[in-house]
Amino acid sequence: MLLDNGTMFYELKNGTLVETKDAQGNFDLTQVLGNKYLEDVDSEKCVIVDTYSNRCFLISKDLLHHGVSEEVYHKMLDSDETDSNKSSEEVTFILTITYKCNMHCTYCYQQNDKTLEKKLISDETLDKILSIIAQYMEANPNKTVRLGLFGGEPLLIENEKVIDKILQFCKEHKTTVHITTNGSFLSYYLKKFIINRRFISGIYPTIDSMALNYMTRYDLDPSRNNTNETFKLLCCIKTLLHYGIHVDLGTNIDRHNHKEIWNTLDDLKKLQLLQDKNFAWTIGRVDDRLYETNFPDIMMESEILAELQSKPLPDNVHAAFLKTCYNFADKMGLKLNLREHKQTHSYCWSTSSSSNVFYVDMNLKTYRCTCTVGRSRYSLFDFSYENLTNYRPVAVTCNSYAECKDCKIGGFCGGGCQLSHQIDFKKCCTYEEEVFSHFMKTLFIPYIKSKYNEVNQNERKAENRCT
Repeated sequence: MLLDNGTMFYELKNGTLVETKDAQGNFDLTQVLGNKYLEDVDSEKCVIVDTYSNRCFLISKDLLHHGVSEEVYHKMLDSDETDSNKSSEEVTFILTITYKCNMHCTYCYQQNDKTLEKKLISDETLDKILSIIAQYMEANPNKTVRLGLFGGEPLLIENEKVIDKILQFCKEHKTTVHITTNGSFLSYYLKKFIINRRFISGIYPTIDSMALNYMTRYDLDPSRNNTNETFKLLCCIKTLLHYGIHVDLGTNIDRHNHKEIWNTLDDLKKLQLLQDKNFAWTIGRVDDRLYETNFPDIMMESEILAELQSKPLPDNVHAAFLKTCYNFADKMGLKLNLREHKQTHSYCWSTSSSSNVFYVDMNLKTYRCTCTVGRSRYSLFDFSYENLTNYRPVAVTCNSYAECKDCKIGGFCGGGCQLSHQIDFKKCCTYEEEVFSHFMKTLFIPYIKSKYNEVNQNERKAENRCT
């Protein structure tokens, strides 16, 4: 939209530049920008990003000098983004039945922890956990309660009796369980899962690359051939899908395999996996939240996002790595079927009250964040019915840190990962700034330019029709 003095004013909403109406009056925009982020689009236009109200505007640079009406300015800063503070009616209890694993993936924070206690959950502890969950279900009939299995590797053969007991619990209480696994022993459990498929909501195995899986996912048994194991896993997936069991295959991306995304996509199509309604492929990102693995090949989420924008993706491909870029990737329509739920200014779902997920381990320690599981110092509480019902999630946002108050991108990164901040606040912030800068330069500004060109073309077509 062009104002009377030839300047323009648009807001980016849902992937579209929307005209913003002006009113009479003069207001010096430069006096009130404060910590708003400005980025040049070209010699005449710039983008203003207010990350705390989660708003983005494309304006003429003339407005920076001549001003805009006070009414419009305050309207543009009033957030139209609202978060629900209501807790989800779904609650998931993920049982970490062991920290033992048959693999040692190079980027795995958990298996790099030398102090990790790698015992199997005892019958007594498992019975106690299941009893508390049953009590919770009875007291909250309005809530949908589901179970999950996590590790370590939950599907080790030695864990079979524990798996049986959990499946029996699901039958008796008419609920389901999903299983996160490296897939090594899926063939062993295949018949059992097919028989009990009504009570399994999903199997979540991992393949980092069809061709390069062996480079990051090392089996502790050198006699096992990882290439053959990958093929065997794919055969198991095909069988599970045949019986209607949902399979969500995960791939963790770093610099050694990011170019393999497209080869893997082609392979999944050739195997007719992506065509199956019960199959999904989730793309994650290798990271190092506590700066302890020193994994050298970590990519920024904005880099992976840029890679994924180069070609179209099927609807059953999901992103599981968007944190810093979440809000504005959404404005561009680039969420890539993100499944994680979080509040606008929270970094991730575990620091938001929008998801109720609890990891419970064999020591009755309870966690919310995947990266804290197994680290007792991060435990929320000892698992009991009383502690569970008294727990109230506290949302951690950019407003939780005094250091973020005057930061130009504080709302954009949601304050960053609270775990990383506890270890090295400055290092975490520097990283978030790098992600922000890369995202703006490689994705956001080019996107704004293309949208503005579309607006110009549409306006010229409309003018031609009128004449």
